[in-house]
Amino acid sequence: DVDTSGAATVDTEVIDVLRQTLDRRLFRVQAQLGTVDPAAHPGRPLVEARRDLAEREREAIAQMYRAGELSFAVFRQLRHELDLEQASLGR
Repeated sequence: DVDTSGAATVDTEVIDVLRQTLDRRLFRVQAQLGTVDPAAHPGRPLVEARRDLAEREREAIAQMYRAGELSFAVFRQLRHELDLEQASLGR
């Protein structure tokens, strides 16, 4: 969308997601510098829930693969995606 001044408009949900991403990055840098306690992150419960969910997904896709419901290529791709997500969460 473009407003009457010619500037692009951005949905507030997109702005919120970008703000949350920036807040996480800033906190991670501050934690690495030792200026904040890593355990004090306000988003920690969400991160823990995402880690738990990723681990359950990993177990589910392994079970589906063993049952013959997924090809090895699909299993490997899903596992890779979970690896990336868990790495982004700081395991």
